[in-house]
Amino acid sequence: MSSIIDNNINLIINNTTNNIIPINNNAFSVGGTVSARLTLTPDYFTFTAESAGELTLNFDSPERFGWDEYILRIRDAFNTEIISAVIINDDKTISATLAKGGRYTISVEAASPQYPLPNADYSITASSFVKAKPTVSITAIDKAQLEGSPRKAGTKEYTDYKFKISLSEALTTSEKIYYAVSPESDSTNPNDFSVTTSFVGGNVFSFVEFTKGQTEKIVTVQVAKDLLEESNEEFSVRLSNPSSGIKLADHYNITEATAIISNDDRVSNASITNITADGVVEGTGTGLTTHRFEVTLDKPTLSEQTLDYAIVFGSNGTNQYDFSPKTPISHKVTFAKGASKATIDIGITQDSIKEGLESYMVRLSNPSAQIAIGTAEAQGLIVNDDTGSVLSWNAESQSAFAEGRKLSLTVKTDQAMTSNQTINWRIEGTTNLDGVTYNAASSADFKTISGSFSIAKGKSEATFSVDTLDDDLVEATELAKVVLTLPSSLTMNPNGYEKHIIINDNDTLPEITTTTKKINEGSSDRTTNFVINLATSKAVSYNQTLNWAVVAAGDAPIQENDFGGNAFPSGTFTIAANSKNANIIIPIIADKAPEMSETF
Repeated sequence: MSSIIDNNINLIINNTTNNIIPINNNAFSVGGTVSARLTLTPDYFTFTAESAGELTLNFDSPERFGWDEYILRIRDAFNTEIISAVIINDDKTISATLAKGGRYTISVEAASPQYPLPNADYSITASSFVKAKPTVSITAIDKAQLEGSPRKAGTKEYTDYKFKISLSEALTTSEKIYYAVSPESDSTNPNDFSVTTSFVGGNVFSFVEFTKGQTEKIVTVQVAKDLLEESNEEFSVRLSNPSSGIKLADHYNITEATAIISNDDRVSNASITNITADGVVEGTGTGLTTHRFEVTLDKPTLSEQTLDYAIVFGSNGTNQYDFSPKTPISHKVTFAKGASKATIDIGITQDSIKEGLESYMVRLSNPSAQIAIGTAEAQGLIVNDDTGSVLSWNAESQSAFAEGRKLSLTVKTDQAMTSNQTINWRIEGTTNLDGVTYNAASSADFKTISGSFSIAKGKSEATFSVDTLDDDLVEATELAKVVLTLPSSLTMNPNGYEKHIIINDNDTLPEITTTTKKINEGSSDRTTNFVINLATSKAVSYNQTLNWAVVAAGDAPIQENDFGGNAFPSGTFTIAANSKNANIIIPIIADKAPEMSETF
């Protein structure tokens, strides 16, 4: 027997199954009975539930005299009534659902003050206690996150949302619970998640398994990053189909946790403008003049974004020499988070060259994920502020010719000379022109590689010539450039100080011919030399060395044992420079064997 001390009432315990946590080291267990005599004040019995479950109590009033009327109540620790029953001259069975660790009070009192039943006997028996299954619940660890944007459009990237699935108490066996995503807003759809995501009502199923002793599991839902400007979206992860040893925590059989996908996408349109649309004055000296362009966005960025830009030369002589070496021809402009404006500074090289109005473009490209290009380019103008005469190459000057020819080159100025002006020139070999690779010409290709010419007083044009040498070498097309050195009174047009010339070869390879020959083999123990005369179609200024080899041929081919070393001979021959002939000598071994004429 064990007792609980409350109003000096003893609980009689009929077994030792402790389903109720003891108070003062006592217990109220299944099969336990408390017997008491009701006085003018209510009786109270207090206990704490060791486990969750359903407790069934049997109320019995063995003495039925008069009109016995009782009220039996069970309240929780907050004095909230869980269940009550009015008992009129009879037995009564009631049941109450208990929470694990909950403290409860059973009270017995007369049903009506006008019917006081002092000294009425009764008993309460805990007839059964069905232990509840552990409940499974889910909470969102990541309740709201920024959706995120892929680093490049078209790539698959995800933001992880984590959820915790919990059991109310540890298990002694393994149990499963299934889970799936349920869209909770009109705009939420399967495209917002990875392709492996399970959806309520879908064909893909996901589950977690709790093993013995486990009470928590973490699951991850992958939300797809995108570039769509949209409203915030909501979704939940819903639990279902628990295995037999566990149950869902929600009374309505819907146990879920909700999370919010916070939109962070905003595509901003970028446009570039020239702040000084009328152009900048180039300047004279060795410094730099800054030409500023502005790139604006129609909406501030939500995160750091970038654009590439490039300088595109105009058709009126603009080239890389017009820009500072520190100004890259192509570069990147960056917008910080929340920015809507950025500047591009182009460094213009100052000089003393008289030249026309030059133009160039700054062109945008390669925007990052949250930028779209609106106005892609803006023009820049470089205004010349230099004086003097400007020299240019005549566009009709020859630039390609066969070797051995004289090349005439013409230059002109923008005004007549007030005095004779001497210009020096030189020739340099080079290999690249407009992306095409050539062999570099050398000094051996020209009669002279430097010289000078003059533009006479009162004239604005002069022609000079470059003589090339003809040779008999078969060679690839060659490239050279004519470079001018100007007096101080002349400046060069931005098209450049250099004129490229292409030298085309006019030589062909000589042809080698021979004639069919016959010799007598001879008797044994002698060697007969077979001499083959070779002739070329023309003599050349260099040695020509070729390989030769004997190959059996014809209806009666010669054999290897007809030659020394018992093998077909081979070797080389050389036709000397300025010669057109050479001989090949092939030794034949004579024998006495009767045989047909042999060929090779």
